[in-house]
Amino acid sequence: MFSTSSTLRSNPTPQKDLELANALLESAKKTEDPQFVLGDVEAKLSRMKRTTKQSLLNPSSDEDRSLRQGAAAAYLELGKQWATSGNQGKALKCLKRAESFG
Repeated sequence: MFSTSSTLRSNPTPQKDLELANALLESAKKTEDPQFVLGDVEAKLSRMKRTTKQSLLNPSSDEDRSLRQGAAAAYLELGKQWATSGNQGKALKCLKRAESFG
């Protein structure tokens, strides 16, 4: 039997995914080999993007606009960190995503 709290943890809100992605980005800065952590960041941002695709493309509320700005900033930071770790292909992909939200 599943408890409500475990169900909530398995289905975080887009805002929680963004918060987790940002926390992981900070963690990646302190890690010698951040590639694993950066992969987790990509997963959080991808899930957030999938669950909020329409509101990110056409923000209609302050919350949608804030989420869009947060996604742009997170993708920009992720791109910078991929570049620093030597993965230029992933860096470019993230920078393009940041621009699409920008």
